[in-house]
Amino acid sequence: MFSALAGLSRQGIRAQNIISSLISSGYSKNKILQTLRDAGLRYPNQVFLKDYHILANAISKVYQIKYLRKQYMPNLNKIPEYQHPRQYNLKFTVYFKMFNPETQQTFDFYSNVFSNVNMTRSQIEEIAKNDVMSRVPSLQIQQYYLNSAQRNKFEYWIE
Repeated sequence: MFSALAGLSRQGIRAQNIISSLISSGYSKNKILQTLRDAGLRYPNQVFLKDYHILANAISKVYQIKYLRKQYMPNLNKIPEYQHPRQYNLKFTVYFKMFNPETQQTFDFYSNVFSNVNMTRSQIEEIAKNDVMSRVPSLQIQQYYLNSAQRNKFEYWIE
């Protein structure tokens, strides 16, 4: 089975969440490396660049799922892996653009759907929509779509 994170160094495994969030935020390679070094992580340039490219490739695969047709299921072999000891095998993130009629403000909101079975895009979005509407019924949903999916890399799960 192919792993999107195969080949990460020891430092890359420790800092993968930080590096991924900084890549998604648009930070440059040099700024990310400097941030990691300021935090006290010893990271050689060549090792960091290799890890950076592995993570940037995995992130680019994560965001391609939002173009999947509603009636299709995501291909499990193309979903990147993440490392977290959870009891669920799949993690889907759904993006919402919400509107508050009282304050006239629009804001972004994300909802995670965890599952052990693969589902169609419309099923995932419906579960997330129901969850969001049950938590914040006063807000209006202007837009929503499946934003990303990840597979749990751990072979054991915490029950």
